[in-house]
Amino acid sequence: MMQHQSHGQDSEWRPKVQVPPGQYGPAYDDWDKWVSYYWQTRQIVDRSLRDVLEVGIGSSVVSEYLRRNGVNLTTIDIDLALGPDCVASVTDLPFRSDAFDAVLCAEVLEHMPFEHSRRAIREIHRVTRRFAFITLPRCVLSFAFLVRVPVIQLREFVFRIPYPKRPRPTGEHYWESGLWGYPLSRIRREFATAGFRVLSEQRPPTNYSHWFFVLAKPDVAR
Repeated sequence: MMQHQSHGQDSEWRPKVQVPPGQYGPAYDDWDKWVSYYWQTRQIVDRSLRDVLEVGIGSSVVSEYLRRNGVNLTTIDIDLALGPDCVASVTDLPFRSDAFDAVLCAEVLEHMPFEHSRRAIREIHRVTRRFAFITLPRCVLSFAFLVRVPVIQLREFVFRIPYPKRPRPTGEHYWESGLWGYPLSRIRREFATAGFRVLSEQRPPTNYSHWFFVLAKPDVAR
């Protein structure tokens, strides 16, 4: 296996809170986060999804917005201090199969060794009836030119250079898409193995550090 923990080390891994108290203050919500929040909320609201599971609460911006807009949201996190509806790990979701219209999992899977991320993807597939919306860090060098004028609105011209650094587990991120050994093709295969179709994948304009997947079960239309 390429530059990630051995099976022996993975088997000893246990979910744990990785951020200090106060992490989710104003400094946490930078530009990329707000672009991500917009993407997350629109995926759910634009599809009129009702019963949704959010894995990893973070700053609760997405949770509060969805609930204010009529979504029956269940939140899960391993950090009791964040006040989730359920304290548990995404690798072992305490819900029946097909319990939700969709599962939202933003910037969570990279916080565990890849073998456990695979298990988490299978669990997400098990509990959703229709969709999963997953975002991951993306390691790539991006150069962008933005234009915004009347009628045309915002247009972005981007030149990206792969930057396959080797993963260096820090206790927070064990891996990221684009790092050595973790190309997007490998992540797509994991989604397919779990039973998902990739409906779309993208990097929203001006967000250069994340990759966004819309996944669905095989019989679900867009």
